[in-house]
Amino acid sequence: MIEKIVIPTDGYGLEDHVIRYVARAFPFAEFYVISIINTYERGVQLTNLLYKEMKESAEKAVKHGKEILEEEGITNIKTRVIEGLPSKKIVEYAKRKDADLIAVRVYSRKTTASAQRIGSTIKNILKKSTIPVLTLAEECDKLPIKNVLFATDGTRRSERAKNFAILFSSSLNTNLEV
Repeated sequence: MIEKIVIPTDGYGLEDHVIRYVARAFPFAEFYVISIINTYERGVQLTNLLYKEMKESAEKAVKHGKEILEEEGITNIKTRVIEGLPSKKIVEYAKRKDADLIAVRVYSRKTTASAQRIGSTIKNILKKSTIPVLTLAEECDKLPIKNVLFATDGTRRSERAKNFAILFSSSLNTNLEV
């Protein structure tokens, strides 16, 4: 079911738990670790020196993500550094690779979904993506997955999400709660 996973990383190590989780949950998937050089940052002139530093940072980020996957026993890994507006490029890349899932981290002070803080990049990915997005706020070692919660608002998009939730739940042999 989940065969291709895109993991955007900025290299600060904050999404290490996301990388480990998807590696453990979907060990037979193909992983795409990407980092985006934000060439659209407002108020910042992209000098050659700044660009070079951003590129080096992005290359270190994907290398770090790849190393974590390898530590988890994953061998089917591709890495890529991309330039552009992060949310747009992440969604475009995932579509181009025909990904089944985008896995990202969110910030949280508590473990409840309502307490999660979503940054503008993640918010835009959630708005623009037709590919399912997995968000994790903190380390989670609850494997295998036992329950899948499907929250719906009755829109057409949620109908498509329902189909995915059913397939996802059945492929992992879990309970589906609506």
